[in-house]
Amino acid sequence: MDKKSVVFFMVYHKRPELTRMSLWHMAKVAKKFRDAGHEVDTIVIGSEPEQRDYCEKLGLEHLWFENNPLFEKMKFAWISAKEKNRDYICWMGSNNVHSDEFWEKSMKKINGHAVASFGTKHFTIVDSDARNQKTMKWTRRRYHICSCGQFFYTKTIKKTINFQEVFSRPKNSKEGNDFDGSINNNLVEKWGASIIEAHEDSDGLDCIDIKSDTDIHSFERYTKGRYPQDFTRDEIYSKFEELQMLESGEFKDA
Repeated sequence: MDKKSVVFFMVYHKRPELTRMSLWHMAKVAKKFRDAGHEVDTIVIGSEPEQRDYCEKLGLEHLWFENNPLFEKMKFAWISAKEKNRDYICWMGSNNVHSDEFWEKSMKKINGHAVASFGTKHFTIVDSDARNQKTMKWTRRRYHICSCGQFFYTKTIKKTINFQEVFSRPKNSKEGNDFDGSINNNLVEKWGASIIEAHEDSDGLDCIDIKSDTDIHSFERYTKGRYPQDFTRDEIYSKFEELQMLESGEFKDA
């Protein structure tokens, strides 16, 4: 079987401990894919010396780009990933971890027929504050899936997305920050909603989204909606090596 190649990319800003946790997770995922026979690139985009140095320790490529304006940073990130010319591009979050089962499902998917975009239809929102045990499971809306861990077939991206325009619309250049939505909307406008697939056996542990007090989309924002709770915060932390390391302070220093 021909093993498809992947470039994983991440954009970060502030949240130093959460970012280092996510970088550690990225390095772990890259090794998992390489061990399975895939060619892998990793790109991290930001402008903090400590995180740049941490990337170097982990063997991750760091590209320097300031955070303002954010839409220009996102454009740079996507173009950098596209220019790696790997079969797939995978967007990873800087405050997220994914289950091993999610990555196993994703490796199986990329080794099949080409899929324009796929990922999980669920993620679980967790507060970084241990005093808050409430968690919330987000479920796919319309054609949008969880952007963290979303895979994109590079040839489809090249045929569809004009990166000189897609992030320059008012919703992104004026603090809307709907970057994943902009990509998805362009794909669906050209190819139809069925082009974005979700794992049939998606579950809330596919992606864990850790919220701090500096997030663009805060924990409190989600409390206004109706989201079921499958696990407490402590139960989720017990299932992920990275979250246990975060809780024990292993990511305090670069």
